[in-house]
Amino acid sequence: CLSESRFSCRSATYDHLRKECHLSEEDRFSQPDSFVVRQGSDYLENQCESRQTRCDYTPQTRDQYLIYTDKSLEAFSDASCKQACTQERDFNCRSYSFLSETRPGTTQCLLSSDTQQSAGGNAFQLTTGALYAEKDCGRQGRPASQSSSRPSGQFGRPQIVDKLPQVLADPE
Repeated sequence: CLSESRFSCRSATYDHLRKECHLSEEDRFSQPDSFVVRQGSDYLENQCESRQTRCDYTPQTRDQYLIYTDKSLEAFSDASCKQACTQERDFNCRSYSFLSETRPGTTQCLLSSDTQQSAGGNAFQLTTGALYAEKDCGRQGRPASQSSSRPSGQFGRPQIVDKLPQVLADPE
């Protein structure tokens, strides 16, 4: 996916049974209704390609935080945590949790590439004083005017880019 030059690859799925790699112009955020989890497949998201710009944040949810964290850092305030998410360059930060009372005198900022939808409702911990917010960028998939005649990159009909030989079978 990272070396694909014909289109902007936002995600890849590897089917272990068929030994096929499917590349897509979409990801689980740009086309959430088309994303289907399949047993025997690994879903990989290109964190470099899916950068979202000009996003607002959802209203904060109080007293809970997302347990799936990609980066933890100290922050002086909720505003500085939000700014850290906005400026994150190591991964696509989609949400943040600000914990004002982790230990006396210590605040914590948790950045995540997940959202409530992608992580699931059970991925939250209740904690007094916690604030949680997500980036709200709308659906930033490829506009219809930019589509091409080759097979679409939608999850329902992924483009098969490589069929690996049986010799590369997983050692299971």
